[in-house]
This record gives sequence, structure tokens and C-alpha cells, in this order.
Amino acid sequence: MNWSEHELPRPGPAMLFPMAWSLLPLVIGVLWGLVKVHGILSSSLMALGLLLSMTSVAIGTQISPGRLDFIQIIPSPFVAIILLMQPPYLLAVVLSVICWIFDYRHAKQLSMGPFTVYRVEWSPQDALPSIPSAKYARRTWAASPLFSVGEVKVKGVRVNGMTYLESTGIINLSESE
Repeated sequence: MNWSEHELPRPGPAMLFPMAWSLLPLVIGVLWGLVKVHGILSSSLMALGLLLSMTSVAIGTQISPGRLDFIQIIPSPFVAIILLMQPPYLLAVVLSVICWIFDYRHAKQLSMGPFTVYRVEWSPQDALPSIPSAKYARRTWAASPLFSVGEVKVKGVRVNGMTYLESTGIINLSESE
């Protein structure tokens, strides 16, 4: 099997703009609740900050798919809705800050991942290789994560009508046959 090396696009710059701007409504909402009274305006601003940070993570997952699970980005909209129900001020601040930190860590994870991948052509009709040490998510080819061997993750991708196995490292598939 001949693996070819490919560079993936980096989501960092595209995520930077909304992530940076998400701090503005978040901080203004927290300060507005401290200086004035905690009301719908401060809750709305904190919710807007969370939705902007979630948007930046969503942009990053569109640029480099398969690195973050959907369940990891789902808390942000729920916390934003909870903030609009106006919980006590301290709880609202703690929830919004914790959720923003989660979004920041997810954005960092998307920006720091391996951007060099290796691809080998693979027919969807062929069975996946049987590797004893692999942890399989699927036994047939699909355009999704398929299996992992240690730290090396393998997923199926379709590029320009061609189907490939794409991994973060080179795996010797001939040993498994």
C-alpha cells in the first residue's frame, strides 16, 4: 500500500475572529450585571457571547471535520437558553464562564491537531483490514471514523469522487492480511 502525504487546512485563523469577539458581549454582560441590576440585558449579552464562541468552534469543525464530537459542542446553546431564563447572577456568570472555557479548549484542540495526514486509495466494496490491536468503530468503509490503532486514527474520506483511508500516521496494512 502506498500512502501519500497531504496537508489539511488549518482552522485557527477562521476561528480567531468570532472567538475573540465572543469575549466582548460576555464581559459586558458580566460587568452590566455587577454595576447595574442583573436582568434580561446582561443575560442576553452573556448568551450572545456563548453563541459566538460556539460559532467559532462550529466553523473550526467545518474546516477540519472528524476531530470533535457533536456532543462536545452541544452544551453552549443549552447554557445560552438557560441564561435567557435568568438564573441567579452568580450561577449565570459561573455557567457562562465555564462554557466559554470549554469552547476555548475545543477551539484550541481543533487548532493544535495534526494537519499532515496520509491517504491510501480504498474501494468501498473492499473489507477493512483486520488488525488485532485496532479498535473498530465500523467494519465497512464509510465517510466517517473507522478505527484506531493506538494513537493513529483512521477514517474514510471521499475527495473528488475518489475514496480513501485517511490516517494521522502510516499504518502497515499488509501485516493484517
